[in-house]
Amino acid sequence: MTAVSIASTGGGCSEKQFAAPASRSAPSTLTTPTLVQSKGVIYDTALRPVAGVQLMILDGPTAGGSAISDKRGTFSIAVPPGRPVMLETTKNGYIRAIQTLRGSQSLYVAIVASPVLIEPGAYGLTLTADDECRVIPDELRAQTFNATVIPTPGAPPGTMHDVVVPEAAFAFNSFRLGVDGQLVAVGEEARLSWQRPPFRYFEATVTPIPTLVGTPHLSTVSMPFSVDYCQLTSPSAASKGQKPCQLIAADRVIVQGRCDSPDNRLTLTRR
Repeated sequence: MTAVSIASTGGGCSEKQFAAPASRSAPSTLTTPTLVQSKGVIYDTALRPVAGVQLMILDGPTAGGSAISDKRGTFSIAVPPGRPVMLETTKNGYIRAIQTLRGSQSLYVAIVASPVLIEPGAYGLTLTADDECRVIPDELRAQTFNATVIPTPGAPPGTMHDVVVPEAAFAFNSFRLGVDGQLVAVGEEARLSWQRPPFRYFEATVTPIPTLVGTPHLSTVSMPFSVDYCQLTSPSAASKGQKPCQLIAADRVIVQGRCDSPDNRLTLTRR
């Protein structure tokens, strides 16, 4: 601690007075913002995980923070809690994109190749079960629905579409269709479920295998699916998002089964 010396002259003598020590304010402390790890998955627009994508935060207190997606497409990056950040995604052969990251979520990157064109509008969707699927009655083995294809909000233009099937309205009535160059694929958990009188229920799960489309415009695409079927003595109590043939008391089941034949085909055709 340093004292301040004040010299005073007068009456032929000199006197030194010492002022009280100057008070010091406490040194300021720099606070480090609390961060949380935001985790997610990077997909291409054919809905396949993409490894080696560089992510960089562009704004906020963590600007410049970065991460790289692993072989499963997953990433983890430090962000401020409770606020979105602008994130740049880059990889050779893919289009540089700037996206908003809100918490933990999936992100999509678009391949450079021009995607096959899927026009929005009216389509016919036919599900045909293999003849070996004996659990399904012959008259219900092929069923056709009206479908509408609409661009997925927020996705890169022309790369992702939602297929909505209003008639399959029991629990699941839509699925996502992604395009990556000449490949077309459905998203994970792509399901449709519906009822036929009196109490016959179906749930089709579309297999997420990319399909190569050899033309610049998609008019027809076909992919495999599996199907669960049951016929009950009374209505299924399943609600939105539940499988209609699960958790059914045995005394209410007339017939129930599953068919996983690779020859089951879902066909989407432009009208």
